Amino acid sequence: MFRRKPTRIELKVEDLQEYEAMKKQIEQKNASNDKINESTDTIPTDTPKSRQALINERIGYKPQPRVSN
Repeated sequence: MFRRKPTRIELKVEDLQEYEAMKKQIEQKNASNDKINESTDTIPTDTPKSRQALINERIGYKPQPRVSN
């Protein structure tokens, strides 16, 4: 099997400008998300039961009680 020579990747000015624009956009989005997260109240997870309930709610798990015969 023949190996081909590595191809050269050239970075253009347009590519750098696009990268910088995307980076700024992501930073702005993260900054706005941080402000939202700071304003929301956190639920205390001191007890294991509340911690487990929080995890179940986050992943969408709703346990159904089992019927014993």
